Amino acid sequence: MDREDASLPSSVRKVITTLDDTCKPMGTPSPSPKLVARADLNNDGNDDFIVFEGNYNCDAAEALMANGQNGSDLYIFAGHADHSATLAYQQSVYNFHIETTGGRRRMIVSVAAASCGADDRNVPFAAWEFCDMPLDWNAKGKKFALAPLREKRPLSH
Repeated sequence: MDREDASLPSSVRKVITTLDDTCKPMGTPSPSPKLVARADLNNDGNDDFIVFEGNYNCDAAEALMANGQNGSDLYIFAGHADHSATLAYQQSVYNFHIETTGGRRRMIVSVAAASCGADDRNVPFAAWEFCDMPLDWNAKGKKFALAPLREKRPLSH
């Protein structure tokens, strides 16, 4: 999805503007066709918006926005019928994908260490455990959160 898409809610455009402002002192914001995605992740009939910093392209400063030891921020905005969107998840992850089962979509994030239930204190990065974890929607709190550890999976990609 194009970063200039006028149909993006202002809350999503604000994150993109912040990324552009971070890039500009050292590089040039460039087309990032995979930066924003839409999917109904909370199954309310409205598109939710996904912004993954790892898909942001900053020419001449690629390392600035690249996944590092801590991953890249993933933002999920819950979309509303009035075409606005509210931040419902922000966490550093290594990757993500969306599964569809029985017509329902679910976000799966690649995370490490404590998010996988491992004790990462005094453990070098090379020895960290990595895993895929589903996100669950909390309708009452209107937020996404990692599913219980019993749903932990091996990395899929």
